[in-house]
Amino acid sequence: MTDVANPHDRFFRETFSRRATLQEFVRLYLPREVVRGLDLRTLAPIEGSFVDPELRLHVADLVCRATLSSGKPAYLYLLFEHKSQPDHFVALQLLRYMTKLWDQELKQSPKLPLPTVLPLVFYHGRRRWTVATEFSALFECPDHLAPFMPSFRYELIDLSQYSDDQIRGGVGLQVRLLAMRHIFDPRPADSLPRILRLVATVARTSSGLRALEAVMRYFSASERVEERELHEALTTVFPDEGEKLMVSMAEKYIQEGIKEGERRGSAATAREDILEVLEARFGGVPVSVAERIRGSEDVGLLRSLLKRAVTIESIERFQEALERVSEG
Repeated sequence: MTDVANPHDRFFRETFSRRATLQEFVRLYLPREVVRGLDLRTLAPIEGSFVDPELRLHVADLVCRATLSSGKPAYLYLLFEHKSQPDHFVALQLLRYMTKLWDQELKQSPKLPLPTVLPLVFYHGRRRWTVATEFSALFECPDHLAPFMPSFRYELIDLSQYSDDQIRGGVGLQVRLLAMRHIFDPRPADSLPRILRLVATVARTSSGLRALEAVMRYFSASERVEERELHEALTTVFPDEGEKLMVSMAEKYIQEGIKEGERRGSAATAREDILEVLEARFGGVPVSVAERIRGSEDVGLLRSLLKRAVTIESIERFQEALERVSEG
């Protein structure tokens, strides 16, 4: 799933693009030895789109970066590859992402050591993930040839193997993980009251309201829960104000959708035009350039960059121009 318009991808991104939520998730769900080796204070998400002729359609759901707890000048990249069904070729996809990260690092600083890369697969489908986590499982390789093959494994977070009681973290993280865990249930609406009761413990805080809105929007956008079921769950858990909350959120979604659609429509078109022009003229786009372009919502700036993309003599000069306007 690489389409960020997909409700599952969008909810995943909204959840883990929040730095505090990301840090909490890594601390609670990654192996202890991995967590001990990180300075979690430096852990933050970065944009992870790869735009070049080979990986045009492959978009890493989330790429994060942190310094090591040893203080050495190295980065740890976490590749969150969001999956809702088992994928036998995910290790190959991850390897391609990893090499692109190293290529980009060499362009920016051609020296050793290269940064460590930890690939992480986040899975929330109904069926247990049965795909091997070792890259070597993709081959039938004789022992005498094994030393010549790439060797790595990815860390797997399989929500299907967690019970509700095993989901840990603060309320904000818990409700989001529970929503993703239950979204593919035969009747996902049955899990809503439990999730909303958890939200109710912090519902009057800003973080609680954000969590409530995010979960309700996710269940609604997934089209696996009817509006009637959302309404019933909300009024059951919030008998005194459920109706008001439902109306308020519905109005907010409509207004946000109209404004966001108008703003993003022209910005999205401009971003894609820039990347397509750069790719056609120079054969590829550095990750850092793609990150900045995809992160911009300024339509005027994007139109100006499009003109430069058409006329500028090299991708290096375009990158310099992009840095100047970003600093300005």
